[in-house]
Amino acid sequence: MFEEALNILKEIESKGFNAYIIGGYVRDFILGLQTSDIDITTSATPDVIKEMYEVVMDNSKFGSLRIKKNNYTFEITTFRCDKYDDTRYPIVEFTDSLPLDLKRRDFTMNTICMDYNKQIIDLMNGVDDINHKIIKSIGNADIKLKEDPLRILRAIRFMGYLDFTLDDSLEKAINDNKELLLSLSNKRVNSEISKMNKKSLLVVKQKGLNRYIKEEL
Repeated sequence: MFEEALNILKEIESKGFNAYIIGGYVRDFILGLQTSDIDITTSATPDVIKEMYEVVMDNSKFGSLRIKKNNYTFEITTFRCDKYDDTRYPIVEFTDSLPLDLKRRDFTMNTICMDYNKQIIDLMNGVDDINHKIIKSIGNADIKLKEDPLRILRAIRFMGYLDFTLDDSLEKAINDNKELLLSLSNKRVNSEISKMNKKSLLVVKQKGLNRYIKEEL
């Protein structure tokens, strides 16, 4: 699957666009962990990707497509710079700038990219944070959580999964914004909770986040 992803990067690059593996796969690759999902970010627009590959899920209004190639599926998302007018739906604008796309993401450890030569591109110092086992927000943690409160639960899930600790500013922002969890849909909360291990669920209770979640843990 990994080699197929690298081939996709080469194919997109051959059309004059930039493309990288990004996020969880690269993070876990650095940690030596096995991961089955591979996400790709690119300067190519969804229309370009649709012409190149078989699309099995179309969420192109958010710049995201799930494509299938040789029995493998990959999530391909166009570089974006999001703006928020509430805590649920971002206003999506496409960009050809990788740095702008990275700034919209949640945590530094999820911004690390890999190109088709397997070279690591680390514009947000995510590798350093991984080496120190710290989950750090991109930019102002308080603003990031207000943009999307689901990031509160994502941070806790990653704590348990990776055995990392929270950066001080992120921990404070979580404590200050826990009531924002009430604004999330049951579907989004349940999806995140279902991925947590016992350690993460214990942290949810220790921090009192369960009082703002409508589901029994």
